[in-house]
Amino acid sequence: MANGTPTASAKFFPAYKAPAAEHLEQGDLIAKTDAIQSIIKIVHPYYLKSDYTHFIVLTQSCDLVRRKREACKSRYITLAAVRPLSLVIQREIESYQDEFDKAGMVCSKKHRFELIQFLQRLHNFNEPEFFYLHSESNLDFPDPHCAFLRLSVSIKSSLHYDACLQARILSLNDVYQAKLGWRVGDMYSRVGTEDWVPGVESSDDFEKRISKLLDGACKWEDDKRLTHAKTNLPADVLQNGVEAVRKHISDMRMTNPLEEVIDAVISQLKKLSKIENDEDAVRIGNRLRNDPVMSRLRKLVG
Repeated sequence: MANGTPTASAKFFPAYKAPAAEHLEQGDLIAKTDAIQSIIKIVHPYYLKSDYTHFIVLTQSCDLVRRKREACKSRYITLAAVRPLSLVIQREIESYQDEFDKAGMVCSKKHRFELIQFLQRLHNFNEPEFFYLHSESNLDFPDPHCAFLRLSVSIKSSLHYDACLQARILSLNDVYQAKLGWRVGDMYSRVGTEDWVPGVESSDDFEKRISKLLDGACKWEDDKRLTHAKTNLPADVLQNGVEAVRKHISDMRMTNPLEEVIDAVISQLKKLSKIENDEDAVRIGNRLRNDPVMSRLRKLVG
């Protein structure tokens, strides 16, 4: 094994088991060893990028069994790219961002619930294009990742079986192998893998996990504040990086809703020629602010 052979008694995350010693299985997690990189360099060099950290076997287990050291049934081993969970989160957030949001690594709070739902589906293995792979502290897999099921490459089993076997660090247990196979095969029956709540964590702990992931991915801002910041955007802010964008947002002076009403009233009075100069506008504005009705409304809106 690439990082030592885990013992059968080792305690793993519920989706994992110690790998079978003799043959590959669907769901085996393959480290990006020198031997694997040499293979990938030939068949698909794009996958040598640093954020392609591991691979996962997609070929069915029954086709990978080598009996009496003979070749397995499958002529090819299909591997899917495994990439960090942080990359998946960032890409999903970007689907809700415009150029300004991306420059400041911020996102409107109105999208947060949709992203919470996405991460919950992902953790519970119910997001079609991905397969969640939790971190495993017992081995060299310290961060959560996802298999990108659409990003796959096939290599010859007759040439590369042993390299994959030696690079294997983890295997999925039977139920999660079935779920992965269902995802890959686009089957219609649902394989009932255990959800994180209550199987792995309490509801509160799971919500905290999801919130922590989102808070670490970007800064969440009120939609009204973001809109105001974009409307009053200096020309050079986007070029000056994340901190400049965030400072611009935090420095925004937000108008009280009642102030917006007063401004609208004064604007209409000016159009009707009921106000002749700025002094009259200021005087009327002050009267409106001190009006008892406005005072009661101000307490309601805060």
